[in-house]
Amino acid sequence: MPKTSILKENTLRRAIRSELAKDPLISTNRLQFVMDKGGYHISEQYLLKLIHKVTGEIEYEVDNVDLKARLTSTRERTILIIDRLMKIAFWDFEYLKQGITMPTLDQQINAMQTIINMDLALLRAELIGGIYKGKPGGGEDVQLLLADPIVKVQIIGALRAWRVAPPNATSNEATQ
Repeated sequence: MPKTSILKENTLRRAIRSELAKDPLISTNRLQFVMDKGGYHISEQYLLKLIHKVTGEIEYEVDNVDLKARLTSTRERTILIIDRLMKIAFWDFEYLKQGITMPTLDQQINAMQTIINMDLALLRAELIGGIYKGKPGGGEDVQLLLADPIVKVQIIGALRAWRVAPPNATSNEATQ
């Protein structure tokens, strides 16, 4: 079997990793069909070798991931997305110069809801990850606050007013 260049192998590995992310239980035959369809014509033996390398990489990354670093990179990506959503939610005529057309009212409301949902999801991930432990106003304070039934009712009311929580949300659903 001829040697494959490192660049081509990395491209193949990225394509395999993408397919495994879409369907972790994909069969080798189906993966080979998808790879052929994508223009990557490789033998079954080489495909198995690459699958083994990719799964090894994934296992290594999972074992050696630093949660705080991962949350930091997620926060940075979220900031970029929220910045774009803010331009949709609070549109101004100056944005026409940037190629951002005037959104409809529904698009603005959806952008606002998405901003809130992303912010809450990031906060929840940080709380679970222990980012705020040991800091004043940290995770323990928030957990105690969320345990208060009066605060839960107030949160549900605010989320319903913002059309973020479904009208029939329970206390547990709104605070999770």
